[in-house]
This record gives sequence, structure tokens and C-alpha cells, in this order.
Amino acid sequence: DGDRWYVKKGDVAPPYEWIEPDYDTNQDAGWFVGRSGFGYSNDGQERRDFISTTLGDMRRIEDGEDARDGYLSFFVRHQFEIVDPGEIEGLLLRIIFDDGFIAYLNGPEVARANMGTTIRPSYRAKAENAPGDPDFAIIDLTSDKSLLVAGTNTLAIELHNSEYTSSDAILVPELINRHYLP
Repeated sequence: DGDRWYVKKGDVAPPYEWIEPDYDTNQDAGWFVGRSGFGYSNDGQERRDFISTTLGDMRRIEDGEDARDGYLSFFVRHQFEIVDPGEIEGLLLRIIFDDGFIAYLNGPEVARANMGTTIRPSYRAKAENAPGDPDFAIIDLTSDKSLLVAGTNTLAIELHNSEYTSSDAILVPELINRHYLP
């Protein structure tokens, strides 16, 4: 929570290789650095408290002088170091999201919610309707810990809204070595 991530707004498709560990965000002018807790909310302070990096232009406004198209998705990447992957006993993805997401670890997909079955959906793909948002989940990725390498690793996540005019979009991801949980 609050770590620095690379962020790309979903107003254009990201390069296909954006999920790969060796992808260089510095070569793509569309990426910027933001703190974890991404999105926007018009649904009260409780939801806004999750958000450190505001993407207020994501929501479509159809009328008036503030009219804008908006966009359905955004993309985030975070690189982290591991000295010895063998010391990782179990791997968990703790995530708060609204509406749908797909997570990738060093390239391969490791988790998804409310995104159907399409592999690598378009940046214009709508999430399935997810009543009761935001959702809180802890996803066991222990079976995917073999994807970790000694050195630099990459967690990449795409977040999709169900509608352009949605009142909020929230993504707060955290990757946890289960060994450190009480």
C-alpha cells in the first residue's frame, strides 16, 4: 500500500509486452509513476480513502463544459527484488478492486476477477458487472511461486470498469509472502 508503481491510462492499448519483466516503461511516454491505491470515486470518502493516485479523467462525462470521453481501463506495473525465491513459503495477492482485474507475475496470468475468459482482453473491454464494489480478496498464488526469480520480478495488473460512466474504479494490490502473516 502506497508503493511506487508505473501507471498507464487505458485511453490507448499498452504494448503487448507490458506484462513482461524486461519491458522498459521509460521507452513509452504514456507511463507515469504513482503510489499504490489507484482510481477514482464519486461514492463518498470511504472509497476515496483507498486512492493515492487519482485517475479522475477515467469517468466519462457526457454533457456540459466538463464533457470528456473517459476510458474503461488502466494498467499498473511494480518491480520488486527477491534474493532467494526458495525462501518464499507461500504467495498471496491481497487486492481491493472495482470492477474487474487481471494480474500477471513475470508475464503469465496468475489471477482474475469479473473479466470473463478472454485471454489478454482489449483495453476497451468492459468488466462484468460487479455489485457490492469494491471487492476485497485474498488470492492464493502459492502454485505460481515458481514464476519468481532471484533478482527483479514484475507484478502487472490491468483494471477494467464495467461502464464508462461508473461512479468509481479502485485498485489496491499487495503481494505477500505468506511466511510473514500472523
